[in-house]
Order: sequence, then structure tokens, then C-alpha cells
Amino acid sequence: MELICEENVSPQKVDTDEIIWHYTTANVLNEFLKEGSILYGTHHRFLNDGKEISYGRELFSSSIRELPEVSKYADLLLNEINPQYMDSYLFCFSYKNDDLYQWRSYTTGGGFAIGFKQNSIFQLVREFKKKYEPQVPPGGRIPKYLEDIRMDFQDCEYSISQSRERIKGCVSILYMPTFCDPELHIPTELIDKSNMESLIRLRDQIVWFCKHPSFACEKETRIACFGHPLRQKIEYIGGKPRVPLFPVPRDGIVEITVSPHGNVSQNQLLAELLRDRYKLNYKITCSHSSFVG
Repeated sequence: MELICEENVSPQKVDTDEIIWHYTTANVLNEFLKEGSILYGTHHRFLNDGKEISYGRELFSSSIRELPEVSKYADLLLNEINPQYMDSYLFCFSYKNDDLYQWRSYTTGGGFAIGFKQNSIFQLVREFKKKYEPQVPPGGRIPKYLEDIRMDFQDCEYSISQSRERIKGCVSILYMPTFCDPELHIPTELIDKSNMESLIRLRDQIVWFCKHPSFACEKETRIACFGHPLRQKIEYIGGKPRVPLFPVPRDGIVEITVSPHGNVSQNQLLAELLRDRYKLNYKITCSHSSFVG
């Protein structure tokens, strides 16, 4: 229906030589490097920035006020709270390595930036989509939020104006309003309810790429996974609810950067020991960032 699909919205172009970075702790690094390790998405309400989804929703409502066919729903969407449609699970990367802001934010006490080939992640996302997402018409059925799982992998947008254009573009392409024959005399409130549900599902599957301009320094790209069936896969890991997405592409790990804080020499040795233990072939570098606090 209104879900974002590859056939409708072009996926981002992927440079096979691009490296994307995940900032994390020693414990997570060890789990990533194990054979059979799984990459998990974290529920959006347990991210470091607990307000970022609400920011995206506010931006969504303000954006659709400029679209006459849906403008009347803008305020209703802003005030709507429907837990059925509020789940999204995210895994985040950055295009920036050795970034002081992210060392401070995500590697408390010392840690690592794991460098993945972007293409290795992209291929796993494509395989996930092929396995779990239904075909879209023609030739397939309309995706159903409560039955299907879907995934996207796109760059975050930090410009308010560009985020608004991106939202309006998605709505214009993917929103399928409910129309009824006037002679059927179906109550307007029922039509509005159906349209609201469609917009809610669309909104909660695209706002994850909208981030406040103050976070632009992170230069983030994300995997986002949606769908009510994911609630049956929830695991409580590291104090947060997470869902398994797909195997960690261990062969896609090409470099590990050691943070500038904590016990740098021990962390460097740990990266070397884990590389030998799990028979991997990544480069180890140390941060050149200054660090205070």
C-alpha cells in the first residue's frame, strides 16, 4: 500500500569502496567478531536521543500541511498516539571515522569504531528484503503492516528543508487515500479513520531518516526495520529491547579504530587478540583525536 518499496523509491547509491563506522564498546566488538554473530536493531525509544522520532513526527505533520489532499490530517497526526504503529528498530553507522563527538557519545570509558564495507551491509539488507517483504502490485499483494516485516537502509537527512521535501515526495508517491462512492453514504469519519491509519503507517516508516540539524556532525546512515511481527523476536540485550536483523558480515569488517580515551594500549591489544582469535583480517588504527573528559 503506502509502504516504501524499492520499486517505488530508489535506494541510495552504494559505493562499494565506502567504509561506514559503528562506534561501540569492547563487549559489543567481541560479540560482533564471533562466528555466527547477529546484528541487532534497537527499539527507537531506547536510542541515545529519545526525542528524535517525535522530532520526525512533528516535521512530518508540518510538511503535509503543504499538501492539500492530506493537510487536514496534519494536526490529527501530531496528537495521535497509537502503540500499534510505533515500533521501529534501528542500527546506526556513520560515514565519519575518528570523530571526537561520537567517541564521547558512544564509547564511554573507551571503545572502538568498527569499519564495515558499506556494500557488505547493503547486500544483507537486499537479502533481508527479498526474504521478508512481499512483492508489490502488479503481480503481488499489498503489504500489510500487522503481517509483514520490512527494512530500509538510507542516509539520515539533517536539513529541515530537504527533510520536508523528502517527506512530501514520499507521501505524494506512496500514499493511497481511501475513496468511496458518495452514493454508498459511508460516514466521513470512517473514511478519515482509514486515511489516518495509512498516513500513520507511512509516517512511522519514514521519519527515522529525519534528524535535527544539531546532529549533523554524526553524518549518519541507518538500517531501519518495521513490522508488528518483530515484537515476537524481541530480546533484552545490554539493557535495551532489540531484534535480530541478520548475520554480522565479519568479512566486511575492514578496519577497527581504537578510541582516544580509556586504556588505549589495552584496547589496541584486545583488537589484535580478537582478530587472531576469530581469524579475521582487519586493519587496526588508533585515534588521532584529542580527548577531554
